[in-house]
Amino acid sequence: MEYENPVIEHYRNIFPGYADTLEKIIYPSIEQPDYETKELNKNSTTDVIEKLSAGKSKTLKATVKELLNEIEIRKGLNSGLNTKINDEICKTKTYLHEINEICQRRYDNEDLKFGRRRTQLENRLITLEQEKRQKQKEFWKDSMFLKKYLMGALADYWTVFGRENLFNENDAQT
Repeated sequence: MEYENPVIEHYRNIFPGYADTLEKIIYPSIEQPDYETKELNKNSTTDVIEKLSAGKSKTLKATVKELLNEIEIRKGLNSGLNTKINDEICKTKTYLHEINEICQRRYDNEDLKFGRRRTQLENRLITLEQEKRQKQKEFWKDSMFLKKYLMGALADYWTVFGRENLFNENDAQT
């Protein structure tokens, strides 16, 4: 049975078709050439191009990793904020329920005080729901912004990788 990385599986759902590239960037295999340790022939134009593209490739890999980390941080932050807001909503609903229970059992002038408190709690509930929707909207905007840059970095990476393959094929033919 082959080990499946949950992070890669998560991104396989978000970015179908790109997960293999993400996996190569996040967990590079031993088979990929490391241009820093490879001895370069100073007279070969292909070696100079490989060295330049290797630097660009490393930069793009680091960019992709950082963007993926930022997306994960945003998810964690959003989850934490949603939990806090949901806890406050739950507390407010509990207080409202308690006030309704008290008001159903007794009939006196205290009902006016509870009525004002009930109104305050209902307003608080509406405010919390609005805040929750606003935070979800901000999370969506941040995520789309980061995903846009992630896709741009992946496109650049594929361009550099394609050039490397082209030069490697030309070098093999000569």
